[in-house]
Amino acid sequence: YRAGVIPAVVKLLGIALEMGNTNAGAGGSAEAAGPQGRRGDVLDAMTQCCGLLRNLLADPMGRPDIAVAVAQGGAIAALTPLLEQLPDDVPQALEIVVQAVSALNNLSLDESCCSSIATDPHCLPVLAKLLITARQPRPEGTQQYWDEVTLQVVSLFANLVQYAAWRERVHATGGLRGLVALLAWEAADTRVTAALCS
Repeated sequence: YRAGVIPAVVKLLGIALEMGNTNAGAGGSAEAAGPQGRRGDVLDAMTQCCGLLRNLLADPMGRPDIAVAVAQGGAIAALTPLLEQLPDDVPQALEIVVQAVSALNNLSLDESCCSSIATDPHCLPVLAKLLITARQPRPEGTQQYWDEVTLQVVSLFANLVQYAAWRERVHATGGLRGLVALLAWEAADTRVTAALCS
């Protein structure tokens, strides 16, 4: 990767989120983001940016320099709002959420980057909320996206709690509550169940 790419991608994510007017929250309607054409362009931009960050982090242990650059470049703060501000009934928006949380999960594979995730003031509370609300009914045709999101969040928390320094933070932000709630969810994706058991 080239120096300057990560800050540029992070800035573009922020601009796209603002342009998309997606501040209605996860329960917002598909129309909340404005005209169809503009919304599509904004979602396309977000998809490309999140996909790039996820791919940059595909081997965080093999390229810890990239992982650190992503963490220090503001990616955590840029990705976190996407997890709660995009509409929950638009497949392309949900694919962005999947890519965003996948990028964060990949980032958590690097020990030094766990600190950046754990100390971000918004990231863990938002991730915990995703787990706590995982069992709520979802719009038709979207459950597979939410199953993937849940799997990625469980994996991320599993990576964090390997380190004693962040266990209390996971508990304090609701992560433990969310994980326990999933244990009683019979409808959970079998991959989620396996991740919980590990």
